Formats: sequence, structure tokens, C-alpha cells
Amino acid sequence: MKKLIIGIVAGALLLGSGCQSNSEESSTPESSIELTQTIDAFGVVKSKKIEDIRIDFPAVIEKVHVKEGENVNKGDLLFTINYDKYKEEISAKKLELHRLKSNLQNDKLELDKLEQDLSKLQSHLANKSYPEIKKLSNELLVAEENYTKALEEFNAKKSLFESGTISKSELNTLERNVQSYKNNISIIENNISTLEYNLQKEIEQLQLSINLKSSSKTLNDENLSSLKNTINLMKEKLNKDYIDENKIISSIDNAIAYELTYVEGESISPSQKLISLMNHEEIIVETNIPEEFIKDITLGSELTISPQADRSKTYTGKITYIASNAVRRNGETTIFVETSIDNDDGFLMPGFNVNLQIDMD
Repeated sequence: MKKLIIGIVAGALLLGSGCQSNSEESSTPESSIELTQTIDAFGVVKSKKIEDIRIDFPAVIEKVHVKEGENVNKGDLLFTINYDKYKEEISAKKLELHRLKSNLQNDKLELDKLEQDLSKLQSHLANKSYPEIKKLSNELLVAEENYTKALEEFNAKKSLFESGTISKSELNTLERNVQSYKNNISIIENNISTLEYNLQKEIEQLQLSINLKSSSKTLNDENLSSLKNTINLMKEKLNKDYIDENKIISSIDNAIAYELTYVEGESISPSQKLISLMNHEEIIVETNIPEEFIKDITLGSELTISPQADRSKTYTGKITYIASNAVRRNGETTIFVETSIDNDDGFLMPGFNVNLQIDMD
């Protein structure tokens, strides 16, 4: 239980008197009282630098090289682990990445070829330059020319027939020729239309193939990006300052290893830390001050620290942090406070219980 101790130091000035030949003088006694008030509290030494070592990938503890409460320095070996399966997973994903890159390259080549073919066919259709259409167009010109000549000849012979110069049989032959050339024109025009229709269908099919291939490429691009991110995240899990190949090492100097949670042969769970490291040089004191005294302290208030481990030792410090909220525990409302240890000599250890005497402002 916290308590208030008031120390009163009193001092009185000595009375003095002097004698003169003609007169006698007396002095009036004076006194002053100086009050020093302190708040007694209990605290615990804590480390400002604590690191929980965690492994968030599949692994097994092969060997434990550290004991609970052991002092370790940066680089000291803590555990040997086996994570061969995890490395195999990374290798498999790298192979998958290589396959996806190859597929993407093939998709790009195929897509480029399809787009070139499409552009070529579209140009042929627009300019009627497709070889078969061009050939039929030339044949159509010849057929139209033959038809015109045959029709002119028929019209000329028709007058002769009417004058009796040629026979009906000769005129009919000429008429059949005209109709034959006309039919030939229709056949060629139909062939051209059929070719243009087929060409349009081929263009549409190419466009569909391009769309499908583009969708496939987009999907492969997304899969590639996702796989790259996955591999990077898997590698990042290995990129810790306390992981050195299959060794787990201390990442801080002058640390105490505590809360060792695994034994040899045990599988590591991402939700459970391997161990905690606590730096025992960067230490502070944590305490809780009753609410009735919180008004009497401020940041910078000076204090004396006495460890229960050796009551002959004392240390000085100052209040460095006062919480902004109060907490009720065991029927008492207190405020969390942190203090510095200004003259630490290496004796104090995290977890030590200490008595505090805080000067009241």
C-alpha cells in the first residue's frame, strides 16, 4: 500500500547577546522550519527495449542453445531450426513464376501475330486487295466488257433481223451470248460477295481470338504479379536481423533471454513467439501512484530508488511519463507512471522490485 510520509527538519538559530559600556542590547530569537514531503511507492524495474522473436513460416526447432534468464549479446546463437519444406515451397513458386513468364512471352508473340493478321485482312477488305477478290474483280471487268460488246452486237443484229438480212437462229445465238455474259457477271459478283463475307467472318474470328488471348494475357499478368508478391513476402519472412540461414541469433546486445516457449523437435507456430530478449542496460521503473497524490507530482519530479535486493543501495531518478487515465485495481484507483534511473551502476535488473520516494511539488 502506498503511503504519504512527511519529514520535518527543524533548525533554530542560536540566541546571541552583547554588552556595551553604556547600554545593553538584546536580540530577538528567530527560527525557521523547512518541510520536505515525499510519496512512498513500490515499483518494478523494466527494460525499455524488449524484442519478441517470432517465426511466421513452417519450421521445426532442431536445437535450443539458450537457457531461461541467460545473458546474451548480439549475434549469439539461440536456436537452430529446420525449414526445408518452406524453402521447397519457395523453389516451387519460383518454377511456377518461370512457367508463367514463358506463357506470357508466348501469349505476347501469339497476340502480336493475331493483330498483324487482323490488320492485314481489314486492309484487304477495305481496299478489295485480297488476292482472290482482286482476281475476281479483274474477271468481272472482263465479263462486263464482254457483256457490253455482246449487247451492242445483239442490238445491231436485231435491226438486220427485222429487215430480213439475218435469220432468227442467228439472232437467238447472239441473245444467248448476251445472257451468258450477264449470267457470268452475276456469278463473279456472287463469288466476290461470298469471299468478302468469308473474309469478314475470318476478321471477326480473329478479333474473338485476340480478345480471348488478351484476356488470357491479362490473367497471366495478374497471376504473375500475385506470384511475385507471394515470393517476395515469403522471402521477406526470412529477412529478419535475427535469422541467419538456419540459425536464430540475438539481435540486441546486453540482453536477457526469457519466456523460452519451445523445446527441441517442436514445430513452430506463427502465433507463438520463440523467446523474448530484454535489454538490461536501457531500464526504467514502472509504478502506480494513488489518485489522491497525482496532483503533487509532475514530469521531472525527482525521486530516490531503493532496490529490495540490496537496501543499502540507492539511486536517483525523475518522473518521465504520467498516464492520462486512471485505472482501478483491488479497490484502489491509481495512475501509471514511469521514471528514469539516472545513476544505474549495473546492479539493477529487469524484474527487480524497488521502493520509491518521490519528492512532492
